[in-house]
Amino acid sequence: MMGGVAHVFPVLEINFTPSAQLQGSFADINAGDVLIFVSMNAVYAVFEQDKAPPSPDIPRVSIAAVGARTCQALLDAGLNVPIQAPDDQQNTEGLLQHPALQEMSGRRVFIIRAQSGRDTLKQVLTERGASVQYIQAYHRGMPQEFNVAPILEALSNRAIDVVLLTSYDAFQNLMQMLGEPAKKLLQQTSLIVPSVRIADKICSAHPFGVRVAENASDDAMLAAAVKAVQVVSA
Repeated sequence: MMGGVAHVFPVLEINFTPSAQLQGSFADINAGDVLIFVSMNAVYAVFEQDKAPPSPDIPRVSIAAVGARTCQALLDAGLNVPIQAPDDQQNTEGLLQHPALQEMSGRRVFIIRAQSGRDTLKQVLTERGASVQYIQAYHRGMPQEFNVAPILEALSNRAIDVVLLTSYDAFQNLMQMLGEPAKKLLQQTSLIVPSVRIADKICSAHPFGVRVAENASDDAMLAAAVKAVQVVSA
C-alpha cells in the first residue's frame, strides 16, 4: 500500500506447551484469582489448541492483558478482560498502574508466559502482597531451518532501510542467524523496537541506529518505520 518492499524473515519459533500439560497447570486456579496473559502467543497456547479453555474456572477469574493485541486475542476467544493497560502505555508498567492490581494482599496471580521473560510483574505484585506463579504456555526458540542468503544480499545491496524487531530475543536470534556480517550490515539500517528498554539493551552492546515506536502495536511499529525511511530520504 505504501510502495515499500517487505522482506519477511522469521527469527522466533514458537512451540506451545501440550494442552494436557497446561490443564494440570490450571488445576489450582479458583474464582477470584488473577490471570495475566503477557502476549498473544500466551492466549493462543491456552485457547487455540483445543478451541476451549483448559479449565471452566477461567472465565470467572480476573483476566489481565499486557498490550492491546493480547487483549484483543482474549476478547476474540470470548473472554472479558477487566484489567488492561491504559491506551497510552500498553506495556507491563502500564498494566501495573491499574487500580485492580494495587492492593494484592492474600491474592493469587498466575502469569501466562514463555519459558523466560521480564520478572517485573512478579516482583512488583509480590511486593504488593500477592502470591505469584508462572505458567509456561509456550517456548521461544530460534528457527531450526532458515535461509539467510536473500536477507544478506538485500542488506549488502542496501535494499533494506529498516528492520522491525518485537523483542530483544528477536534481535539476538537475528544476530546469530545472520552471523558475522550482521555487525556491519545492520549499521546501514534503522532498527525499530517497541520499547526504550529493548533499545537500551541493543545500544549498550552495538553501534546500531535504533528507533523506538510508541508501543508494540502493528500501527505504531509501521509508523516508526515510515518515519525512519522519511528521515533517510530527506
